[in-house]
Amino acid sequence: MLTVALVLVAWTALPLPLAVAVGRSFAGRAGPSGHRVVVSGVGAEQPA
Repeated sequence: MLTVALVLVAWTALPLPLAVAVGRSFAGRAGPSGHRVVVSGVGAEQPA
């Protein structure tokens, strides 16, 4: 519970560009190999 709270606080405290970069990194890893993941609201593509 405490860890989840700390993660949420840290995430909301991150500057937007850093949060987007981290989110794109996670989205790229989650996608299947060879598939391009499009991050909604950003319009940038990240090769998986």
